[in-house]
Formats: sequence, structure tokens, C-alpha cells
Amino acid sequence: MSEASTSTDFLILCAVSASCAVIAHWRIRDYFKASFTSALAAAALFEGIAWLQFDYVDPFIVIALPISPVRSHC
Repeated sequence: MSEASTSTDFLILCAVSASCAVIAHWRIRDYFKASFTSALAAAALFEGIAWLQFDYVDPFIVIALPISPVRSHC
């Protein structure tokens, strides 16, 4: 894996995360609900992108999806 590919992947992950947060906070006025929703949506999108890229579902998805919204508030 090249360094350019790694930085591009990082920028894509940051863009997905930021866009989930912006959309959630734009549509949902309650801060807690918007943060919870954006964390869950970002985690689901990351898992979906990984599934499309690697053609298999991450075995830790059952841990990642429930924990990500909880972890965003710690």
C-alpha cells in the first residue's frame, strides 16, 4: 500500500465522518440524538465501504455498530 493511497483513504474517512455529522446536526436539533445518529451512520457507512472494497463483511460489525454511538459521547 502506498503512502498516497493511505492518505487518500484517510481523507475519505474524514469526509464521510464529517458529512454524517453535518447532515445529522442539520436535520436533528437535539445534540444527543444528532450525535448518536451521526456516529451510527458513520460506522454503518465505514462498514459498507469496507464491504464494497474487500468483498466481505467485517466480523466485528456486531461490536462496531452498537459501541460507536456510545463511544462518541465519552
